[in-house]
Parts: sequence; C-alpha cells; structure tokens
Amino acid sequence: APARAMLQGVPVIATDYAGPRDYLDATTGWPVPCREVPVAPGEALFDMQGAVWAAIDHDALVETLRNVADPATATTRAARAAAAQRRMRGHYGTTAHAGRLLARLDALGVTAPV
Repeated sequence: APARAMLQGVPVIATDYAGPRDYLDATTGWPVPCREVPVAPGEALFDMQGAVWAAIDHDALVETLRNVADPATATTRAARAAAAQRRMRGHYGTTAHAGRLLARLDALGVTAPV
C-alpha cells in the first residue's frame, strides 16, 4: 500500500521496517521508528515461533502525523510526495522493470521477443 500511494503522489507515513525501507526515506515520505518485538503465541494466525515484528514508536507516530497534517508543512508534503512519485516511476515502474528484465535476459544470452 505505501508503494502504490507513493506512485500516485500521495504523502506516505510508514513504519521504518522491512519492505518500505527499500523505497521510503526522509526525502520521499515519513518513516516512523519502531523496535522489533517477539511474536507472542496466539498473536498470529499461524505458528510464528521465534519470529519478530515491528512495534511502532507511538509517540513518534503522533508527532509525525501532527507534522504532516500541519498546514505549515504543505510545501514539504508536496515536495516529498513528488519525490516519491518520481522514485517509484523511475525505479519501480513498468518501464524500469522491463529495462531490468531485458538487461538480465541479455546478460543470460537470451533473445527477448519483440
């Protein structure tokens, strides 16, 4: 969901953990700090013994939400949303993926159909 929002130019606040770290940073959105906590028995639909997940820093989240909603940050919001959209289109969009796939096929010596 964060990546799709970024692609659409929507400002994104997300946990600074796992997948979003690949594309979300302080120039493209608002990553919120968290800490890893063990998954307790019964917290998940299936056995996740030994697994951890991210517990968001609630105070940091509240501060971030207030900051992003503040009318005084409209310029920053728009700039980060635009930077996020450029990043998603440039690195993760269809054209970018197709280019990487074609380059990989070429490296493997495979002729891609046109």
